Amino acid sequence: MRLVGILASAGCGIADSSSPAAGNRGLISLEVSASIDTADNVRIDTLTATVDTAFKTTNAAVAFTTTGSTFTNGQASISVPVDSSGKARALLRAPQDAAVINVTAVAGGVARTQSIVFVPALPTWLNVTASPVVVAPTAGSGSDVTATFVRERGAVSPGGFMRFAVTSPSNGQVSARVSVDSMIAGSQSAGTRLIVLGTDTGSVFVRAAYTRDGRTISDSVRIAIGTGL
Repeated sequence: MRLVGILASAGCGIADSSSPAAGNRGLISLEVSASIDTADNVRIDTLTATVDTAFKTTNAAVAFTTTGSTFTNGQASISVPVDSSGKARALLRAPQDAAVINVTAVAGGVARTQSIVFVPALPTWLNVTASPVVVAPTAGSGSDVTATFVRERGAVSPGGFMRFAVTSPSNGQVSARVSVDSMIAGSQSAGTRLIVLGTDTGSVFVRAAYTRDGRTISDSVRIAIGTGL
């Protein structure tokens, strides 16, 4: 948690700590509950603006604004009354994309800005499924394979690589491939299609592996070709 403040004139425009204005001055500080958080579109960070007693008597509210995210009112700005202790609090919702988000508190022309670094929200595990799980032993037949991200809280941030591969045939004669073997993951699931290349029967496994920030998670699904599972 960081606490910073500036001195500025209540009668001038937005000021910063490098050039405080003359005249009547009021202290404005802005705290953020976390300087680094996860971009899961669920987490809530608290912004607390504090003004001194003299300043708050003529400034009944603090205007909060943000770039790249929203407050819990669904907007990029919110006005919050100052309480009896001179504090005003706003709740910022984490974005889904990893980013550096700026937040600003303004009262009476005095402003202070902080930044929050939101790091990617990674999946806890993958769930790989196929439809159908039994396909005909005919060249060109196939099955749609979907790898779905599972996260205990919130959504997974876009980005990272998903790779699909056919592995572990039940015998050396089964021949199949995937239509997409690599992609940048941009939503909560990714998919490919298993395509049978010949007429041999057996079964194969399609493996999905997701990699981001040096971490890889994977899962597989078994697909039968011409025979039951």
